[in-house]
Amino acid sequence: MCGFARKDRERVEREIQEVEFKVLFEVFQKQSAAMTAFDSWASVLKFMHLAGGDADRKNAVLVAILQARSDFPDQRWATIFLGIFWPGLEGIHRRKKHWDDDAKECWQNVLLAFLAVIERLDLAKRAERLVQRIIWETIHRLHDHYRRVWQQNDFGTPTDNVLLQDKVLDWDIGCDLVDHFDEIERVILRLRQHVKSGRINETDFFLIVSVRFKGRSIQECADELGIGYQAAKKRRQRAEAALRDLCLE
Repeated sequence: MCGFARKDRERVEREIQEVEFKVLFEVFQKQSAAMTAFDSWASVLKFMHLAGGDADRKNAVLVAILQARSDFPDQRWATIFLGIFWPGLEGIHRRKKHWDDDAKECWQNVLLAFLAVIERLDLAKRAERLVQRIIWETIHRLHDHYRRVWQQNDFGTPTDNVLLQDKVLDWDIGCDLVDHFDEIERVILRLRQHVKSGRINETDFFLIVSVRFKGRSIQECADELGIGYQAAKKRRQRAEAALRDLCLE
């Protein structure tokens, strides 16, 4: 962990121990069934960072916090979300710091992208797989920021293979799985090679990646593609079957 990120993390962890955060927790705990198993914000963070934890329960905790923030806006919620997602944010910075000559500036941009995503998150639109959704949208927003910087400075777009997939890849990770980036990248790049070789087409690629890695529903993909649900479902099944038959997946 970079020194500046370590200091920020220590500051966040100190803040959630302060009296006003303890009061917030006590009020919130009484109003949310998802919080009854916890005795402090520290215990919430420990659970959310736990490798192999219950994904559905983690999602329920996030939904409860987001709903509470909507009902009772307070700047302390931003600190809580930073604490929960800290490992994931460090993972994003570790993988994307080459986008900026200044690693500290990149870290600040990761935090700003994340906070903007949290601020605009709409539970009514989708409340499933929130960890993956928030990580993905943070990467997407960070990339949009740097794309504008590259265009303004006429640097062009970096040619690293990871960036080529950022528009479709949702890192299929929780806060406890940030070290799985390389494995996911390899899968996506293999699928891209199958497109180039003609084994699957761009629509097949979009469906496989969106459903398997991005956590989107087949219906969402069908709507975006302008085709019916059954057609989208069959296309994805046929594409994955073709890859399995060729032992190429």
